[in-house]
Amino acid sequence: MAWDRVERRIRVPAHLDALEPEPSPDPARPIRVLLVEDDSIDAHLAVRALRRAGDTEVAVVGTLREALQALEDGGYDVVVADMHLPDSTGFNTVETLDRAARTIPILMVSGGGDENAALENVRRGAQDFLLKGEMDSGLLTRALRYAIERKRSQTKLQYMALRDGVTGLFNRFGFRTALAGAIEAREHAQGCVGVLYLDLDRFKAINDSLGHDAGDELLRIVAHRLSVTVRDNDVVARIGGDEFAIVVPELSSTAELRLIGQRLLNAFVEPIQLSGVEVRVTGSVGGSHFPACGTTVDELVTAADRAMYRAKSTGRNRCYCALGRAAMASLPQSRARELHFALQEDQFALVYQPQVDGKTGRIVGYEALIRWDHPTLGRVAPNDFVPMLEETGLIRSVGAWVLRTAVEFLVQMRERTGEWRRMAVNVSASQLDDGTLIEEVTAVLDELQVPPSCVELEFTEAAVMRDVPRTAQVLDRLRNLGVRIALDDFGTGYSSLSHLRRFQVDTLKIDKSFVQDTKDHALVGGIISLGLALGLTVVGEGVETPAQRDFLVDRGCEVLQGFLLGRPADPETYLLD
Repeated sequence: MAWDRVERRIRVPAHLDALEPEPSPDPARPIRVLLVEDDSIDAHLAVRALRRAGDTEVAVVGTLREALQALEDGGYDVVVADMHLPDSTGFNTVETLDRAARTIPILMVSGGGDENAALENVRRGAQDFLLKGEMDSGLLTRALRYAIERKRSQTKLQYMALRDGVTGLFNRFGFRTALAGAIEAREHAQGCVGVLYLDLDRFKAINDSLGHDAGDELLRIVAHRLSVTVRDNDVVARIGGDEFAIVVPELSSTAELRLIGQRLLNAFVEPIQLSGVEVRVTGSVGGSHFPACGTTVDELVTAADRAMYRAKSTGRNRCYCALGRAAMASLPQSRARELHFALQEDQFALVYQPQVDGKTGRIVGYEALIRWDHPTLGRVAPNDFVPMLEETGLIRSVGAWVLRTAVEFLVQMRERTGEWRRMAVNVSASQLDDGTLIEEVTAVLDELQVPPSCVELEFTEAAVMRDVPRTAQVLDRLRNLGVRIALDDFGTGYSSLSHLRRFQVDTLKIDKSFVQDTKDHALVGGIISLGLALGLTVVGEGVETPAQRDFLVDRGCEVLQGFLLGRPADPETYLLD
């Protein structure tokens, strides 16, 4: 069932705690009834029938507007309402009352109708449907009591469906339901909604060392600290494992969202006592906001999740909020000069995504990926600044730094694991044209004493096709050094069998767009067969599902890369785990 359908099926109050089931009314006190009826005669007859039905207290209003005000004031156990009112008619009445009543049961009444009308009223939120001519005291007694208990049971089931069993917070379904409701409310009010994702750093190590009971207790303590940190209307959820999410229904700016995110991190300054052991916990927080980062639940969740991983990859215990689409669009125009400063102040960072053996799952190499840790914008993705590096000519200096830093990391991993793995480094078209690339590679290999075959330089199809004769010469000289050559994003540009033979590449990387689109499976199979026939290593990029992995492995793809196998991570993740 589609998420959007499920989320709309449970109508969410402004604060989800309103869904918590209340105790049944005390049998010793009267049932408090709100009667919504505009006809004075029908209202008189209904009040008389309600009072005969048992010990009841009845308040009468004549319009939907008055009913909504009475429900806001509170104090009622059940609503009995005519379908047709001066300011509302038909099923709109029951739907509006249901949203306002929250946990209060609704009995709809009408002067006429059939079984279909009764079922439709119940489907839209009522607990029962009665005809005015049938409202005797015996029927009303049963209808009132049954409606109250039915609504209480329904609310309890909804409440349990939305809750996490360990922490008592809302679960993933409750979070998505709350976010869907907040988006719907903000669409009408022209406001902003914030989403924050928090991931505990190294929770697995704590869980493994102290045991699962201590791990669960830690999650409960974290849940409490988060709950007392956020505002009253914010919704805190545990969405799985050691990941938490917060819905901020009313948000004024990205700066406010970042402030809330920092407060969440500050909640862990004080250490936590677990099984007599003092544990210090940190987290990584990512944020997104509606409508700048997305207009649907999935778009906002994806943006917040990516922002959280950016925060984690910068060194953890940090908060990063995703830029809105408009801000990202203006980035190339407004940040050119800052890139010069970024290089001088070491604001660039590398993260590493693992490449694994398709059959064994063993890590065989890494791809080095550059990020920009902007002092105010947070971590910026390469697509939003690498083109400007190309335009300003800084790509040569930054590229040299990337190569040296990545190979230094490879040496560190060799010292830690006892084996050499492969390091893939992206090389731009400008670097390919620059005469210093070969000298830079030679210097790094000589200085760090790395086997040349462990270094793989990746070139895109577009880059190698800019000047085919010169490219062939440069690649030949690089291969003479012993380094490997990879053709990245294969299938998206101009490659042909003749070019593959002329450039003497070692690796083909299948573009993720082909891997993730089932319509391109025949093409992917053909690329794999071509690569294997030429004796090349074939890497499948963008593997995000088990089905994609299995398809590639079945076709003979040797190396896989993608979120399913491992997300890009900071070097400390590999060196400390």
